[in-house]
Amino acid sequence: MAERTYRFFIRQGEFELDLEGDKAFVESYVQAFLEEAILEEEVTHRAKARKGKAAPVEPSEPNLDLGGLSDFMKKAKPRDKKDRMLRYIDFLKGKGHRGAGAKEIEACFKAERLKGPASIRQYFQLMKKEGLVEPTGKWGSWKLTARGAAMASGESAPRRKRRKKA
Repeated sequence: MAERTYRFFIRQGEFELDLEGDKAFVESYVQAFLEEAILEEEVTHRAKARKGKAAPVEPSEPNLDLGGLSDFMKKAKPRDKKDRMLRYIDFLKGKGHRGAGAKEIEACFKAERLKGPASIRQYFQLMKKEGLVEPTGKWGSWKLTARGAAMASGESAPRRKRRKKA
C-alpha cells in the first residue's frame, strides 16, 4: 500500500513555507510554525504597547449599568438628539464614567429602544464646536464642559464669548 503524502503551503508577502511529507512530519512543522507566529504576534503587540501605540483591538460592547436611565430621561425631557446625547453623557458621569464615546451613547439609545443618529461622532464634533463637550484624553471619549453640563441639567447655558475680528 502506498504511503499518503501531505502538503502544506502558505505565502504571506515575501515569506513562503512549503512542506511535503508524511502526516506526522507536516503536522509537527505546521504546529511549530503556528506557535512561532503566535509568539511573534504577542511580542509585536507588547512592543507597540510599550511605545504607546497599542495594537488594534476588536471593538466590543461597553459594559454599562444603564439601570435608572429611563427614569433619568423622563425627568430630563430632552428636546432633540443633541440634547438627549448631552443628558446621556451627564447620566454616565453620574454613574462614575469619566467620559462617553460613540459606543456608550449608542448603548444608551438602544436601552431606551430609540434610533440613534446615523453618525454619533459627527454630533460630538458639532457639540465640540459649540463648546458643549471636550475630549477626555482617551481617543473617542468626550466629557461635558461647564456650558454642556448646564445645558444637560436643564439650566440656561452661559453664552460663549465671540472673538472680535481685527
